[in-house]
Amino acid sequence: MRLVCFDLGGVIIKICRDLREAAAAAGVILPEALPEAALVAMTTWSWRLQRGETDPQTMAAEVARAAGGLLTAAQVEAIQAAWLLEPYAGVAELVATLEALGVATAVLSNTSPDHWEALRVLPAVRHTRHRFLSFELRAMKPEPEIYAAVERHAGLSGAAIGFFDDTEANVAAARGRGWRAAQVDHALPPAPQIEAALCRWGVAL
Repeated sequence: MRLVCFDLGGVIIKICRDLREAAAAAGVILPEALPEAALVAMTTWSWRLQRGETDPQTMAAEVARAAGGLLTAAQVEAIQAAWLLEPYAGVAELVATLEALGVATAVLSNTSPDHWEALRVLPAVRHTRHRFLSFELRAMKPEPEIYAAVERHAGLSGAAIGFFDDTEANVAAARGRGWRAAQVDHALPPAPQIEAALCRWGVAL
């Protein structure tokens, strides 16, 4: 194995898992009767943001408009910022150990420019050698284009690449390309799960 890729949310950093959790983290009280159009807009514009097709201000304005005045653009921006919680313990040390062993590491994540500004300073992220980000590549997991971009950049393929993600579809897509991939349970500490998978793959830490 010559390259190990890590997802961000659910692997390197704990994140909110739904809109109401993110709103609570932001201190925003969501109305019980939030229009369905607002929920759809939040999902649609979030994906566009992660694809690099829009900016946080436009997303916030569009979601607020879909909410029919029940949410302001400032509240939507606060919810978006609050989605990120705290880094998981032990992952930064694993990344640093892999690099010290001569195994290259990378971030492979669906993320947005605004979230990336907060994520890029995390120790686990700073230790990685490569970054493959959806908003820069204009492709998102589990689309084949983003995995192909990793292979082209690294000059590697198949079992030479390892991958950790908390989403089943993303892991399945990586395995479909011959990568070694493991799904991380975000509700449990990721570091022991990652270490166990690396040992199964023959990477002695």
